[in-house]
Amino acid sequence: MIKRIILFILFISIFSTSISFAKTFYTITIDGAITHFTYRYIEKSIKIAEENKGILLIKLDTPGGLLDATRDIVQLILESESPIVTYVYPQGARAGSAGTFIVLASHVAAMAEGTNIGAAHPVNLTGKDIEGDMKEKIIQDTLAFISAIAEKRGRNEEIAKKMVAESLSLKSSEALKKGIVDYVTNNIGDLAKFVNKKYNYGKEYELKPIKTTSLEKIAFFLSDPNIIVLLLLAGILAIFLEIKMPGTFIFAALGITCIILFLIGISIIPINYLALLLILAGIALVIAEVFVPSFGLLTLSAIIALASGL
Repeated sequence: MIKRIILFILFISIFSTSISFAKTFYTITIDGAITHFTYRYIEKSIKIAEENKGILLIKLDTPGGLLDATRDIVQLILESESPIVTYVYPQGARAGSAGTFIVLASHVAAMAEGTNIGAAHPVNLTGKDIEGDMKEKIIQDTLAFISAIAEKRGRNEEIAKKMVAESLSLKSSEALKKGIVDYVTNNIGDLAKFVNKKYNYGKEYELKPIKTTSLEKIAFFLSDPNIIVLLLLAGILAIFLEIKMPGTFIFAALGITCIILFLIGISIIPINYLALLLILAGIALVIAEVFVPSFGLLTLSAIIALASGL
């Protein structure tokens, strides 16, 4: 009788192993600046992974982005019920600045060969160092932020802090050796097996991309601050040309289109309303120059207002 029970238990164990279900890896690609739209896209993807009891695999290649959006993304990852795997990919990619925080916050951090991570020192939107009393506040706050993330995930806090304080950047092999990432591979299949082994899911896995909609692609494009600035300048120039050469309506249509796209863009990324007022003042001064002879003073004022606002 005892032998039969033992054989039955062995049979059930073998049978259950043989029918183990594949774990689904929902994959997304982030290959640009980190903005608040990136946050919304990752939020949607995490919900899909959680609802289907799967894993979210983020393929990341970013030069950096907005610190506020990065904080929101880190909160999403830390609170996620599904494991988040961030993979700096493909070869030659980077997890610069804001990307560093996202990689460190993930349940599993991986890099392809020939990639790098780090250089997370905070700067302003123009890429220049922050000046004045605010500089030390922001740096200390960011140091505490990255240290807390590293501590939470059991990664190297000292190296993480150097990425902020000293703009330290590491190639993939160095990041693995110094305890910043968990795995280095050029093959997504190998990474999936590593994750499955880490969480004891078994050997089977399925990759399922979460495709971006056409509207999401447009939003990603417009959320780039460089594109927003170009749209504004193109809109101002087109309207100015329409005023100088009225009657064609071609420049007017082009200018209005650019301004509308600019307004859509600034609803995606955070905007300093004082800067927006300066930009609008600059536009008004450009238009006023056409009707009021000021010997260039209005144009000079418009340039100063626009430059300051941008």
